[in-house]
Amino acid sequence: STPPTGSPTKGPSDVVTTYVPGDLTVSCDKTLEGGPNLTLSTGLACRLLSTRGQRIQFDNGAQSSVNMHTRPDGATVIPDYSDGGWFYMSNAERGNNNGLVGAFKFNSTGHLLDYQRYLQTNRNCGGGRTPWNTWVSCEENKPWRVCYEVDPYTKFTQRVQVTDSRQL
Repeated sequence: STPPTGSPTKGPSDVVTTYVPGDLTVSCDKTLEGGPNLTLSTGLACRLLSTRGQRIQFDNGAQSSVNMHTRPDGATVIPDYSDGGWFYMSNAERGNNNGLVGAFKFNSTGHLLDYQRYLQTNRNCGGGRTPWNTWVSCEENKPWRVCYEVDPYTKFTQRVQVTDSRQL
């Protein structure tokens, strides 16, 4: 079959990235814990940023002060308009009040600069990016059913009021 074609897309920065979605020709052999390899569209590349439970190696040679979170789940990318970089926000769905949100900070050229942890929750699984570029992390399991907003720019977190908890 013929792969789909389309115009070039833009990443979190203004750098134009040309690739053809669905044209799976790039093998990414960064196998984790015996898992399957990834196959990516032409024009894309991959690299291993971290392994859960291990400290994160930054591109400048420094290392994170905390380990990468385990059980990563719901995630998003949030642009950082101050420097053209971006944040990758990811929940850690762990019980016993060990849940959290982890945030990777990248600069405009894709270099990994920092990793921070936010919140202490129970089992934050899902979530979503807001129109004002924050991350809402939610615990949908009874009896918690709460949501927290995390701002990667200011590192501010707050519990968010849910108007109808039956929808969680």
